[in-house]
Amino acid sequence: MVKVVYITRSVPHIGHWSWIQILRRLFKDEFQLMNLSRLRLISNSIIITEGTRATLYGTLVKPLNNCLAAVTLSPSILQPRINKLYSTADVGIAVSNIILNILPNKRKAIIYPRPPELEQLLNINVNISDKKPWICYSGPLIPIKGIHLIPEVAKYVIKDVKNAKFIIIGDGMRDVVINKAIKYGLNDSLTITGYMPRLEVFNILRKCSIYIQPSLFDAFSVAVIEAMALGVVPVITKYVGSGDIVIKVSRELIQDYDAERIANKITEVLSNDKSLKELMVLSRYVVNNELSMEITEKRIISVIESCLK
Repeated sequence: MVKVVYITRSVPHIGHWSWIQILRRLFKDEFQLMNLSRLRLISNSIIITEGTRATLYGTLVKPLNNCLAAVTLSPSILQPRINKLYSTADVGIAVSNIILNILPNKRKAIIYPRPPELEQLLNINVNISDKKPWICYSGPLIPIKGIHLIPEVAKYVIKDVKNAKFIIIGDGMRDVVINKAIKYGLNDSLTITGYMPRLEVFNILRKCSIYIQPSLFDAFSVAVIEAMALGVVPVITKYVGSGDIVIKVSRELIQDYDAERIANKITEVLSNDKSLKELMVLSRYVVNNELSMEITEKRIISVIESCLK
């Protein structure tokens, strides 16, 4: 039986734990999970590398092995030297169409990340009566996530939606958001919680009506999927990779990087309970269908088969 080794810098990306679970089930004792701090010589294997540093190592041991498949999951792929590095892989693995279109590899495929708790989230009973007019974001407060745009969106929404509140879950460049919130007089309409354990994040998300992801570039965003699984309607920019999933709910939920347009869409959804409920239900349905373990397994098997050609 073929041997498969999955190499990461430290631990796998949280959206890839389901991949590890599938690989372990498929290959049993012939599967190994390794990180760069505990490497040993690898030979006669299919190597799957996650991230730039792991892929660099993969290229060094590629001559001793059957195939190198490299997972790309960060904006670094936009840099010419990193793009060239990934071109050395036999198979390029993208986490979205945004990344797929950038990969230089002749053989390439998509495997979507998925939250490890996805089935549990989908099994939670979610009702529109539990929802509040909250617009939520969960993730690091860094420029590439577009967090500086959230107060600009908020200033439009709170004018038209009664009791609307923006809740930002995460830590990082808080001052950027706080200063803009003060500038726009948002007062109690915008809250930054700071870091929270995942269970607490989910408890807040299930009460939110809208999930906002205004990224400048996002390879995928597992946070969008977590929110959708809890019946939160996503409104994202066209630079977010999980748009591959969101588009199956509604193309209109994917907006240009423009605060007023994003705000108008949020206001439109929050102003129509019937539409909000339909989008809530459809968001959960799409995530359940598109990111099931069965479909993820088929995508992984397809990559392995491509490696063996």
